[in-house]
Amino acid sequence: MVRIVESGEEVFIEVGQLELTEAVTGMRVLVAEDNRTNQRVVKLLLERMGCVVRIVGNGEEALIPVHEAEFAVILMACQMPIMDGLQGYQAVAE
Repeated sequence: MVRIVESGEEVFIEVGQLELTEAVTGMRVLVAEDNRTNQRVVKLLLERMGCVVRIVGNGEEALIPVHEAEFAVILMACQMPIMDGLQGYQAVAE
């Protein structure tokens, strides 16, 4: 269960009974998301699970880190300005 409480500029996340496994500890995750609140929520959740997280604001910005480092997981929002997640996925796959 995840409960998100937003108060002004702060976002508090209460995570109940997340089972953390060694499989995700240290996992590098790239997140492409244009919404600042969503960026903070995803980053906090993934970091609490032990992941190393890099956040970018759109699919086009995701292309640079993909070529700089290996990521175990790339999460992209479907609707973003400049390049959405579907276009970003296609560009990364090429």
